[in-house]
Amino acid sequence: MTRLCHTVLSRESIEHSVYIGSCRVESQEIPLHFWIELLGEHKGYIVDYRLGMWMRDVVIQVPHGIFKADTFRHVSYQGEAIDIPYLPEPLFQILSMSAPLIQ
Repeated sequence: MTRLCHTVLSRESIEHSVYIGSCRVESQEIPLHFWIELLGEHKGYIVDYRLGMWMRDVVIQVPHGIFKADTFRHVSYQGEAIDIPYLPEPLFQILSMSAPLIQ
């Protein structure tokens, strides 16, 4: 998901950095985690679509998606910026396509 978001943000010329590190919410920690921090005019926002998946057992609210970092002060990210490649076009198309509704 991080590479997908990184590819979209880059295509839209939105300044950002991709991070690898850990994330802590209360007493729970994810030891290996990826997220994106927006820069420039969007500085202070984080893109993280996986935190909620890993932190399902946490009682307090966990952010999901694009959120202002200072709104969730109980969430602590520690890590370093990394360079990752953009998704190849065929893989980007597959990962970004809508799935049919199953009824």
